[in-house]
Amino acid sequence: MDLTIKPLTPALVDDYLRFFDHDAFPKGNEWAGCYCYYYHCCVTHSEWAGRSGDMNRRSVTELILRGQHHGLLAYHANRVVGWCHAAPRHTLPRLVKMLNALDETDTTVASIVCFLVAPPYRGSGIARRLLISCCEFMSNQGMTLLEAYPPKGNPQTAHYHGSQSMYLQAGFTPVAELEHYVVVQKPLRMSSL
Repeated sequence: MDLTIKPLTPALVDDYLRFFDHDAFPKGNEWAGCYCYYYHCCVTHSEWAGRSGDMNRRSVTELILRGQHHGLLAYHANRVVGWCHAAPRHTLPRLVKMLNALDETDTTVASIVCFLVAPPYRGSGIARRLLISCCEFMSNQGMTLLEAYPPKGNPQTAHYHGSQSMYLQAGFTPVAELEHYVVVQKPLRMSSL
């Protein structure tokens, strides 16, 4: 499949929103209102459940326009078909809180918290291609370590983190276990640019 992968920038906010508004989820899916804002929003579970999709859409739009929501968009035929939410770990307050046992002071550690592929394109290798691009992109951004949190086993509810096998095949190593997740890491080479 012919894919173009681009870092999310303020100029691509409309493409991002179109993907989440129309293509990312089947109609009525419970995650459709997240807009990949979850790890930015450090509230209780009940407070999160009380947030509407419109609230999350507005909040993530503001972050994108300020250059504070990071990740990669996968395009096919000029339309977004996939998304990888990857950012410096310290910029994701909910993740920092969840990982309280890990060192959160290093600003050169990046985290992957979500992969999302439009339903007609699932199973076609888009997440793997996003992962490869993410390693290169984060290295070019000065990150020295890329971290991810695949679920233990294969629960469908946490599949958006990516599978352990995908990360292991890409050179990640398990370094810790949390209650529901395995922490995997991959050292990144510093860019010579």
